[in-house]
Amino acid sequence: MALIRAMAHAFVIPALAILLLAACASAPTTMPQPSVTVPQHAPTASGSTEEPASFPLSEPGLYHVGIRRNFAFHDASRGGREVTITIWYPAVMDQDSTSTRPTNDAVADPTGAPYPLIMSSSKVAFIFGSHLASHGFVVVGINGLDYYIPWDQNLIDQPLDILFALDQVAANPLEGLEGMIDAQHTGAMGYSFDGYNSLALSGARVDPEFYLAECARTPLRHHWIQFGYCSMSSVWDQFATHAGESITTSDDGLWQPMTDERIRAVMPMAPEGVALFGERGL
Repeated sequence: MALIRAMAHAFVIPALAILLLAACASAPTTMPQPSVTVPQHAPTASGSTEEPASFPLSEPGLYHVGIRRNFAFHDASRGGREVTITIWYPAVMDQDSTSTRPTNDAVADPTGAPYPLIMSSSKVAFIFGSHLASHGFVVVGINGLDYYIPWDQNLIDQPLDILFALDQVAANPLEGLEGMIDAQHTGAMGYSFDGYNSLALSGARVDPEFYLAECARTPLRHHWIQFGYCSMSSVWDQFATHAGESITTSDDGLWQPMTDERIRAVMPMAPEGVALFGERGL
């Protein structure tokens, strides 16, 4: 796991930008692309010279980045649950500024608007949001989503928080960001616990039979699995009640997906959740 996480940190920014750009792209076609010079490879044994690799998305893009914090919404369908978001977006750079950091409440740059949307927790978005916004994305991070062990109702609440936030930014133009967001081309990204969220948002479906069977036969020597991932099996009925009939009711034994047709691409990085979905659910 340590090796996987180290590899994820090493390769994730260019991979994330390339994959999400390809899948969600409605970014401006007239925007000039940054040029990156990569040294030529040495001649091979046969004497030929390979073409240089080009990874322009691994470098910052041409947009300055603005950040706006703590937009708050309340989900009436879930007892008024509060969902707050932080937003990174292409912005107009102050002529007197030399900073490359995101500027609080900067004036939005409409040059290539509307921009495709990327959703995640703010914890993950604070790592990738500025980079992606510099390439012509709007990144929405849901505040307060974080790691949880043992597994609990967050497995339901966090994906629904992200879907609710998507509905809000799509239906209610945010002050100062009117016309900036193309919610019809949305991606979801996440790492570890938030990788589970993006996996759930892909349309993966909970498979209760698989999860409960796996936990029933997990050897006691794997105590961390029993405590971390399988403790929920002892209160499964409570978990299912929290999820609600609209999610748990089906004809094939799998729960209904927690997703949205506007989500065109997901990138789960070292995700949790395989034990919950199983092969059929995935």
